[in-house]
Amino acid sequence: MKKNIVFLSHTFMGGPFVVGSHHLAKELAKQGHKVLHISTPLTLMHLLKKDEITSIKKNRYNKLVYYNENLGDYLPGSLGLPWALSKYFYKFFRINLLTIGAKNRINKIIAKFFWGEEVDYLIIDQPTMQGLEAIIPTKKIVYRATDIYKDMFGDNIVNLLERKIVEQAVALVGTSKPVCDYLKGYTDKKPMLLLENGVDIDHFAVKYDKPVEFNELKQPVAIYVGALDKRFDCKAINILAEEFQFVTFVLIGPANEEVIKGISKRKNVVLLGSRKYEDIPKYLQNSQLALLPMSNHKSNVGRSPMKLYEYLASGIPVLCTYSPEIKRRNLKHVLLYKEYDSMKEQFDLLLKTNYCKKEIYKESQDLSWEGRAKKLVTFLEEI
Repeated sequence: MKKNIVFLSHTFMGGPFVVGSHHLAKELAKQGHKVLHISTPLTLMHLLKKDEITSIKKNRYNKLVYYNENLGDYLPGSLGLPWALSKYFYKFFRINLLTIGAKNRINKIIAKFFWGEEVDYLIIDQPTMQGLEAIIPTKKIVYRATDIYKDMFGDNIVNLLERKIVEQAVALVGTSKPVCDYLKGYTDKKPMLLLENGVDIDHFAVKYDKPVEFNELKQPVAIYVGALDKRFDCKAINILAEEFQFVTFVLIGPANEEVIKGISKRKNVVLLGSRKYEDIPKYLQNSQLALLPMSNHKSNVGRSPMKLYEYLASGIPVLCTYSPEIKRRNLKHVLLYKEYDSMKEQFDLLLKTNYCKKEIYKESQDLSWEGRAKKLVTFLEEI
């Protein structure tokens, strides 16, 4: 039976970042549900930024984008303040200035998209959007935590938002066991689902030509795709680049200045910057192995990295920093390391082992977003 579903998520669709809520929204829409994806409001202060992502947002905000008759995305504008400032006001007055300035617009968009029908499920995975649930006519609120947000945001005020959302939610979803364990700290009396991130199997299975940038690169290629931020371990890349000078290390993704400064300037380290999600498979398929070097930042403990499965769906083995969560998943073609010496040994082993791409690809078959979406719907129907 068709359901009306709203996601309150942190990242708008159609930009350089593709996140789990995008995939779930698309799969649920494919299954016949009507889905509206709403991302974090854009304030006037956000508009002052000059970066690439803000430029895209300026052309998108306050516009309802239809991907098909069942799927829409909305990036609301807000007359309020960014959470970085709003949090101090919230701490004392329990009013979220980020969302309060966007409520009227969002209310109208929801009424328009669903033709005035009630929302069956409101799925919140961005705690800083707390307050919007009060104006959305919905039968059931579900909180889907994708990180341990107090570690991700670096402050405890976000816990106040989370607690408020959890109190109103009829069920909880966590993308990793550490996240689920963290949610149990709020309550252990509500239904909870461990729903890991997945992979768009079809997208990464299609064969692509070698990207132009690779024509000038020495083989073999070790690749990393994702944000180069506080959760990325620059030192690991520098050590590997020094030790294995015959390997080209390709890094794809947006990077802040601090991280760029920390990355080796060796000729065998290549920063390509951001690439469109549609183009990522061709870079992965033409690499020999993939890297997921995680720093010791606390937020890495609860991570459910999508790129891990995207690497496998592209048929390449992975070298990844050890975490109890990744270890628990017991992925055959993912080698883990705790120390840099072990990292070098495992990297050398990956280079010397003749892996079968088809065999690695098969390991990703049970990790699809289609399967994840079906599991979520079953869980929601049983609440």
